[in-house]
Amino acid sequence: MNAAELREKLAAGKLKLVAKQGKKSQVWNHFLEVVDAHTLSSVGHVQCKNCKAFFAYDGGKTGTSHLNRHKCKTAGNTTAITSFFAEKKTQVSSSVKDNVTTACVKWCAKDMRPFDVVCDDGFIKVADELIAIGAKYGSVSAKTVIPHPTTVSRRISEVANELREALMPEIQSAMKDGRCSMTLDMWTDDYKKVAYITATVHYVSAKWELRSLVLFTSDFPPERKTGESIRKEVVRRCAKLGIDEGMLSNVVFVTDQGANIINALRPYARMNCSAHVLTTILRNTFDEGYLTRELPELLEQLQKVKAVVTFLKQSGLASQLPHGVCQEVSTRWNSKLTMIKSVLTQYYEIESLLDSRGNLLLEDVNKALLMEVVDFLEPFKEASEKLEQDKVVTLPLVLMYYAKLKKHLTAALTDSPGVCKLKSRTLEFLELKLTVGELHKISTFLWPPFRHLRMLDEQDRKNVHDRVREMLTDVHLRLSQGGPSTEQLDNEPEAKRSLLQEFNEWQDAAEAQTTDSELDSYLRDSDSCEDIRRLLEWWGAQRKKYRGLSFLAKKVLSIPSTSASSERNFSAAGYVLQERRTCLKPENLDNLLFLHKNM
Repeated sequence: MNAAELREKLAAGKLKLVAKQGKKSQVWNHFLEVVDAHTLSSVGHVQCKNCKAFFAYDGGKTGTSHLNRHKCKTAGNTTAITSFFAEKKTQVSSSVKDNVTTACVKWCAKDMRPFDVVCDDGFIKVADELIAIGAKYGSVSAKTVIPHPTTVSRRISEVANELREALMPEIQSAMKDGRCSMTLDMWTDDYKKVAYITATVHYVSAKWELRSLVLFTSDFPPERKTGESIRKEVVRRCAKLGIDEGMLSNVVFVTDQGANIINALRPYARMNCSAHVLTTILRNTFDEGYLTRELPELLEQLQKVKAVVTFLKQSGLASQLPHGVCQEVSTRWNSKLTMIKSVLTQYYEIESLLDSRGNLLLEDVNKALLMEVVDFLEPFKEASEKLEQDKVVTLPLVLMYYAKLKKHLTAALTDSPGVCKLKSRTLEFLELKLTVGELHKISTFLWPPFRHLRMLDEQDRKNVHDRVREMLTDVHLRLSQGGPSTEQLDNEPEAKRSLLQEFNEWQDAAEAQTTDSELDSYLRDSDSCEDIRRLLEWWGAQRKKYRGLSFLAKKVLSIPSTSASSERNFSAAGYVLQERRTCLKPENLDNLLFLHKNM
C-alpha cells in the first residue's frame, strides 16, 4: 500500500495506529504501527508521530535502522528523528573512545570476561552512574566510590525487598480475583547438590499485558522431596510474601508430571506442562527397545548418524565444515532432529571430508529415510517452541497443536512403511498422554478466529459453551455485587471513579447484559484478532462490549501452556552458580534471580 491508500483506510476506520508493544528501542517513542482495525495484525507499515510520514516495517526483515535515520520535515525544518531521543549530548573525541576501548580490552583479558559484557544493560547503567559522579565531583579514584563486595551482598536483600513490596499488591489482587496462575519447577545445582524449588506467577495486568514474575527460588530443606514436604515449602514461601492458602486455592498451577509435584498440588487446580508431555511422547516413540524390535533399520540409521558426528568431532574434521555438527543428547528429543539436520544440510561436504580419509561411515546412510524423520519431527519442534513462549498467550495453542499433530500423524501414501509405523505409535501416545482439558478448549474459544471450535465435534462444542455459560453466570454475579473492583472500572481516571461513586444512587442503570446474550453476541461477532500476540490487547478493547467474557479472558488466558518460565529461571541459576561461585548463599541466589527476572 502507498501513503495515499494508508491515509484513506485510516480515515475510513479500516486501519488504525497503535503503539508498538514490548519494544525497548527508543525509536518506538516516535513511531506508531499501522494495524488492521479488526484483527490488530500489522500491515507492514509505521507512521512518524511528528511528520506523519509512512515507512515500510517488518520486524523480522527491515529492522529499525532506516527509522533511526529518518529526518522529519515539518514547518520548513529538517530534523533527524534521533534528535528527539534525548537532550543534546556532549560529543566525545575519538581518542577518549580509544582509551575506553583499550581499558575494556584489558578488563576482559585480566578478569576473563566475554567481550559482549560491555553491552550489558547493567554495565551501561553503572558506567552512566560513574560518569555522572565524575561530572559532578571531577576526577576521583574509582576505589573511593566502588563498594566492597560485602556491601553489595548486603544491599541486594534491601533492593530485592523494595521491589517485592512494589510488586506484591498487584500479584495479590490478581490471586484474589482468580486471574493468576503459577508454574513450579525443581532443580539441583551441579556443585553442592543443593535442591531448589522456584515459582513464577503469571497474570494479566490492568493494562492488559501478560506478566510473568519470579516469585521465589528457595533452597529445599535437606529431607525427602515428598509431595507433602514440597507443598509445605511452597505454602511457607508464599506466606512470607503475604499470599495465604486461600489465595493459592484460586491459582492454577502448571508443572511437569513428577509424582511428588502432582501429590504436592492435589488440593489445588493443576495442569500438565505441554512441552514435557511432548517430550514424554517422543521418548516413548523412539524407545530403543521398541526400535530394536519393530524398526531396526531406523535404529541403525540413527546410530550411523551418531557415529558420523562422533568421528567428525573426535578427528577434528568438524572444524573444516561450513557449520558445526551436533551430537544427540539422550534427554532431549529435539537434539535428535538437530543432529540429523546438521549432517543432511552438509552431506556432500561431509562426504568429501570422509572420502579424503578413506572413511566409509557415510556410505550406508539412507538419506531418504533420514529426511522422512526430519519431516516427522519438525512439527513437534514447531509446537514446542510456540508453546514455550514466555511473553504471549499460549494456552489456546494446546488444542490447536493437538489437532494439527493428529492430522500430521495420519499416514500418507508417500510415507515409507517404517515412518507409517512410527506415526501410528506416536499417535497412540499423543492421544494417551496429551490431555486437552476444559481450560484448553475455553482458551481456544476465547481466540476469536477459532471461537466456533471447528476442530471439535458438536457435543464437545456444546460442552464448552455450557461451561462458559456457567462461568459467565458466576462472573456476572460477582460484577453485580461490586467485585472484582479492578475489572469494573478498569482504566477509568480516579477522579471519574470517585465522582460516579459519589452519585451512584441516581445514576441511570445500564441494560443488564445476560450470560446468554453476551455469549451469543460473541459467537455472532465478525470482529476478530488473528495475531495471538495481540489477543489480550483485543480483549482489552472489547472489555465494555463483553464485560463478563473479557474478565474470563483475563483469567484463562493468563495460564501458560508450559512451565518453561520456571525452567528458564534455573537456566539463569546455572549461570550464577558456577565452579568459581559455589559459596553464594541461597537467599542471595533468590534475590539475584528475583531482580534479574523482575526488574
